[in-house]
Amino acid sequence: KPILIKPNYINSRHPSTGITTDSRVIEGVVKFLKERNIEDISIGEGSGFGDTFQAFKVAGVDAVAERYGVQLIDLNNDEFIEVNPPDPLSLKKVKVSKTALESTIISVPKLKPHRIAMVTLSLKNMMGALASKGTMHAGLSLNENIADLASVVKPSISVIDGIIAGEGHETSGNPVEMNLVIAGTDPVAVDAVGATVMG
Repeated sequence: KPILIKPNYINSRHPSTGITTDSRVIEGVVKFLKERNIEDISIGEGSGFGDTFQAFKVAGVDAVAERYGVQLIDLNNDEFIEVNPPDPLSLKKVKVSKTALESTIISVPKLKPHRIAMVTLSLKNMMGALASKGTMHAGLSLNENIADLASVVKPSISVIDGIIAGEGHETSGNPVEMNLVIAGTDPVAVDAVGATVMG
């Protein structure tokens, strides 16, 4: 399958704010793949607030993509396919980016807390591949919805950017220097470590 690197660009704030994924972590992942002769690589995100390509530019991901010959994709403009999570806790159906469904996903979120879900790490990061992010927050079932989403679009590798982590909530812009990257092939374990690191 093609590789989709999925960072977290909820908005177009610079990674130094503790809100968005650092381009150095993206570059590290791309370099790792290229050294293993993997060529079918794209970096894709569907920003929740604002222009995805502007977010790529502010973070410096456009330069990484150009340097390594990697495609940038605004998942908000992708074709979407409606899928039904098996045995759902809460989420009966969801429209997911076709690119995400057809790719091996490397989730590269920021290490930061979230107002509703407590943390926003590699599993919640998959919400950027949805046609409508807002529907996931409906009611009091966001955590159940994230678990259901993981049954249809789950990262194969998770690489949490904790170089400059975020404090407060997902868009508070309260940076904390951690100089940390947490990675693994089990997104639940990776996210659990990230949550533990944040206390």
